[in-house]
Amino acid sequence: MAELYLTLEGSDILRCAVSELPFTEAGILKGCVRFFDDHHPCFIHRTAVRARYVSEFEEFIAGHCCTFPTELDVASLPPELAEIINVKNLKKIKISSKEDST
Repeated sequence: MAELYLTLEGSDILRCAVSELPFTEAGILKGCVRFFDDHHPCFIHRTAVRARYVSEFEEFIAGHCCTFPTELDVASLPPELAEIINVKNLKKIKISSKEDST
């Protein structure tokens, strides 16, 4: 899949590539425990969890979005993924194949 770009709309608006999706610290720690049984994760485990979450998000997009640009309501995301995206009051995600999209 080509790099996709997001506009995350909540209390603030954040534009980023899917690979730069911000995750909560609690979400990263939860993933480290889930995938590695590591309660005090090192940089390697944190990076691996981050990569896994990005991959899960990309898989969700590939399975639910056929054309771009498109828009997703956060309620359509799997709850375990929606709750770890670090954007306050996230409501909507716009997805495009161009970096300069709005």
